[in-house]
Amino acid sequence: MQDSGFRSAGIVTMTRVRHHPRRLVLAAVVAVGAVAGCGDGADAPVPAPDASAYAAVLAPFMPIADPEEQPNVFVAPFEETLALEEQVAIIELLGAGYDVRFVDDPATAVDADAVGRPVRDDGLLIVLGTIPAEPPYVVRVEEYRRQDDVSAQLVTLVWRTDHWDVASEEPVRPEAVILDE
Repeated sequence: MQDSGFRSAGIVTMTRVRHHPRRLVLAAVVAVGAVAGCGDGADAPVPAPDASAYAAVLAPFMPIADPEEQPNVFVAPFEETLALEEQVAIIELLGAGYDVRFVDDPATAVDADAVGRPVRDDGLLIVLGTIPAEPPYVVRVEEYRRQDDVSAQLVTLVWRTDHWDVASEEPVRPEAVILDE
């Protein structure tokens, strides 16, 4: 019979090395998390909502982009008109697949003389609220295609490290596009 240990003056010592790769990985992850968590305890400040925030709000409501035959999208203010520079930046951020036009009055995008009062040029009218400067970042968005195809949402935005993102949409009663009968 052979010992796996060493004999020295009547003392038997056993040498056994056991590796636990899962524990090593867990220890490494905890160490990295501890180092990453060190700091002054303050989160990076959230930037003020800008054109990128408005583009994030509009994106879920946009029709399928088509650079060949761009869908017509009219954007009207629910409350305050966006500055021209912001409008241009939003159009650039949405991309070349759309023909986006900002209008001051939702009624100018609607063909009031046609049956069903559709949006001009087979388009979509989006009435957009103002994103508040402070959280919660909730903005009203209404979609109008024709008199019997109207919907509205309260959209909540969140800042995700380096971009704005839609966190939730809550259906509400439309109230922006009301045309006299």
